[in-house]
Amino acid sequence: LQGGGSVTEAANAYRQLLDQKLVTEAEPMRDGQATLDMPPSLLLRSLALKNLALIESERGAHQRALDMLLSAVQIQRADAVLWHRLGVLARKTEQAHLARYAFEQAARCSPHLQLGQRSLAQLLHSEGDLPSLQQLSTSSKRVLPPAPLPPALAAPERARARLASSGADTAGQ
Repeated sequence: LQGGGSVTEAANAYRQLLDQKLVTEAEPMRDGQATLDMPPSLLLRSLALKNLALIESERGAHQRALDMLLSAVQIQRADAVLWHRLGVLARKTEQAHLARYAFEQAARCSPHLQLGQRSLAQLLHSEGDLPSLQQLSTSSKRVLPPAPLPPALAAPERARARLASSGADTAGQ
């Protein structure tokens, strides 16, 4: 429904799903329990909350969307993308403390998620927290391997390397 453009119908379907006894009475996950071991009713609840939050955010109801994402993150605490979404909405609602916490959680959950690292860096810069920004930069260099050059940029590098190696060969002759 949501993908087909029936946003109102999709929102109503998500709300109905969230009101179902099976979903409302789902047992919370235990700490350390893997997401793959999540009961289907909890997974349904989490997905409905995330999708309904997206709809509410697109409608401009950012605080309502934020509340839904806060509920979803209680179910899926290790979802870096979810934490990042929460941080973005917190910034939109001018809740910098929550945004910072959410971006930090996203970085902890998935240190390789460059979008999370970048969002946290932007927030730290805007807050003027240079020591934390420096620490993030240092830790990012340890965690993130250097990104390969895009093909369009790598081609000139290879051409230069070939020229250098052919120049070295001719210089020795």
